[in-house]
Amino acid sequence: MSKIATTLTLNNGVAAGYKPNEPLQAGVREAIVVCISVEHAAKYPFGIVRADIEGAAWAACHRANAVPVLQAALSSAGAEVMAGAQPKVFLDVSSGGMSNARLVFSDADAAIEAEKPNARSLEVPPNLPYQLGGNESGGFVLLFRPENERGIKVHSVHPTQAEATQAEISLNARAEVKTAVMALHTPVTKIIADVFAGKVYKTALDAESELELASAHGLSADRSTRTLLGTPSPFTGV
Repeated sequence: MSKIATTLTLNNGVAAGYKPNEPLQAGVREAIVVCISVEHAAKYPFGIVRADIEGAAWAACHRANAVPVLQAALSSAGAEVMAGAQPKVFLDVSSGGMSNARLVFSDADAAIEAEKPNARSLEVPPNLPYQLGGNESGGFVLLFRPENERGIKVHSVHPTQAEATQAEISLNARAEVKTAVMALHTPVTKIIADVFAGKVYKTALDAESELELASAHGLSADRSTRTLLGTPSPFTGV
């Protein structure tokens, strides 16, 4: 069983905890959301999956009721890892180089990605917790290729380009390698991008009110229930 722990780092340097449904706190520089598991604490002492969400992105997601959706994305990714799935980075490879890097956790999603033309997969090493990034641009992956070798490998995944570049500098100082940093689409990237584009999620109370309204107007309860079950509980996108 996993749970989500969220810590807010404020602009004044103070760290504060966050509980579901709390009001939006002003002056948040960063929200660190981590999927942790007591049963797997020995193997994943720092958490399984983590998203370092920039303050502006956190505020936008909070206003759009998207925080539980972000947490659900981390829980799902963490569950895949605990079930034995190997996270992979998929790239589109062509004569022009590499593009469209995306991080995939489930075996089912990996099978879909593998069917795409020019797709190439790279395993992500267990530099845990696995990082999902923190804004609408996604995370950043550091790739490397040892001298005299053909294969490209994933070194690490980072929440910001600055951190990925620092890791790249450190890696080049330690080994003879060729490196590259790429933007990386992760399970939280589209959620944050959609929020910045204006998407707002309904709360469970909103959905319950709509169900009551539908019943009052004689609509099929079964139809309304199916609508609710077809969306991420307890929230549904608009």
